[in-house]
Amino acid sequence: MNDVPKLPATDQPVSERVRARIREAGRRFNANDNIADFIAPGELEALLDEVAGKMQGVLESLVIDVANDHNTRDTARRVAKMYLNEVFRGRYTASPPTTEFPNAEGLNELMIVGPITVRSACSHHFCPIMGKLWVGVMPHERSNLIGLSKYSRLAEWIMSRPQIQEEAISQVADLLWATVSPNGLAVVMEADHFCMHWRGVKDAGAKMVNSVMRGSFLTDATLRREFLSLINVGQRGADAGPLPLCQPVGDAAPRAVGRVDPRAVAAEQSPPRRHRPPLLLRRRLHPGAGGRSRRRLRSLQRHRP
Repeated sequence: MNDVPKLPATDQPVSERVRARIREAGRRFNANDNIADFIAPGELEALLDEVAGKMQGVLESLVIDVANDHNTRDTARRVAKMYLNEVFRGRYTASPPTTEFPNAEGLNELMIVGPITVRSACSHHFCPIMGKLWVGVMPHERSNLIGLSKYSRLAEWIMSRPQIQEEAISQVADLLWATVSPNGLAVVMEADHFCMHWRGVKDAGAKMVNSVMRGSFLTDATLRREFLSLINVGQRGADAGPLPLCQPVGDAAPRAVGRVDPRAVAAEQSPPRRHRPPLLLRRRLHPGAGGRSRRRLRSLQRHRP
């Protein structure tokens, strides 16, 4: 995993040993920081045992009969394994390997990867964050090219930590900028936060969308608009893929995709109105109708008292 020497077993908790190494190196260990460089071989298993023991104490403090309740008998260890080996794995393991290829053909056109499914847990309540991620890359002749799946693996490594979305998207952008070395980089994330859906205000419809733009995406407004129109997050939803710049409507010619006017949509979907000619034309088409009306009026005038 790393070059940290394996130390002999002591009565000191493994978390204290790891914490002491980090402090000695002058590094921080926030919830969304990777600390794999400070964990010696074999210590992750010992850390799992330590977390399981403390999680058992949490369950007991919640007044759960873990000794007799068959549903929670092994919950403490299951939760510890989930946190260290799955949900927060990005804190305790090294970055996934990425094979880089030279840009031999000098590609310099916009490339978009997404939507990439991302999962995390908020640092504030450890509630799930579930969402989608789009990455736009503008390479140049000295850029590195990486495999398509590597974008997903690197994003998962960053997101598999306690996160807040504002910092998570910046960490993804920093990692991709350093790995690919592009001329421009754009990252957009849209996510549901269960700390808002499940608790608190309990607003199940709210989402958070944010973006990070680097290099040519900051300086070239046309490039930025092209990227945002292709992913079209806000108009089609997180489950939709990229849109073409134009789409056909019925048998009509393709038209540019943009903001939809609801009045235009209603006009297209409503049945055609029946055309009714003006009054003068109706009288010419049906001359008898006007005559009958005049005769009826004269009859009423004669019988008026």
